[in-house]
Amino acid sequence: MQRIFYHMMESIRNHSLYCKEILLVFCAFFLPGILLGQTAPDPSAFERVWWHAAVLITGLPQIGLLIFILRLHPDHDPIPFGLRAPRLADLPIALAVLAAVIAVLIGTSFVVALIPDAAHAAATDFRWSFTRPALIPLVFLTSVVTGYREEIFFRSYLLTRLEQMDAPRPAAIAVSTLLFASGHLYQGWSGFAVAALLGVLFAVVFLRRRNLHAIAWGHALYNMVALIGGSLIRNLVSSP
Repeated sequence: MQRIFYHMMESIRNHSLYCKEILLVFCAFFLPGILLGQTAPDPSAFERVWWHAAVLITGLPQIGLLIFILRLHPDHDPIPFGLRAPRLADLPIALAVLAAVIAVLIGTSFVVALIPDAAHAAATDFRWSFTRPALIPLVFLTSVVTGYREEIFFRSYLLTRLEQMDAPRPAAIAVSTLLFASGHLYQGWSGFAVAALLGVLFAVVFLRRRNLHAIAWGHALYNMVALIGGSLIRNLVSSP
C-alpha cells in the first residue's frame, strides 16, 4: 500500500498539468453538487418538468465540453477513452452491465438485511419518488444524459487520464470510485456504499471493454429501474 501511494505521488509530480486539468474539471462539474447536495434534495424532483430541463441544460454542455477537451490533443487516440460511434452490439453489453448491477444490489440487500441496525438505517435513508408515468420519456432522457455525464468523467476521462499519469490501476479505480460515491452522500451511508460498489463495477467493465456507450447505457437503465421500479414497489407496499 505504501508503495502504491508513493508511486501515485510521483505520478502527480510528473504530470502536474493533467492533475490541474482533472481538478478543474471535477470542481466545475461535480464539486458544487456534492457540497450543496448535502442538504437533502426534494425526493419528488423527477416529477417536475423544470428539473429535467435543468439536468439537460447543464448535462449536455458538460458532456460536449469534456469530449472537446479530450480531442484538443491531436496525438491522443480517442479509443482508450471509449470515444467512438455507438453500435447496436453495445446494447447487449449494457444489458449485461444492468444485470450485474442488479445482482450486486440483491447481494448487498441480503447482507444488509442480516444486520438489524444497518437495515433500519438503510430504510430511513433518502429515496427518490416517482408517480407520473407521463414523464417517463423525460426520465429516459435525463437518465441517459446523467449516465453519459458521470461515466464520461469518472470512468472514460478520469481512469484513462490516471493511466496516462502511470498511476497503478487499483489506485485509479479507488480514486474514481471515491469521487463518484461522494456525489451520493446525500442518500446516506447506504447510498454512498452502493455507489462505491457500482463505481468499482463500472470501472472494471470500462477498463476491460473501453466502451463508454455500454456503461453509460447500463448506468442509465439502472437509474430508470431504481427510480421507477423502486417507487412502484414502495407505493405498493405502503398502500392499504
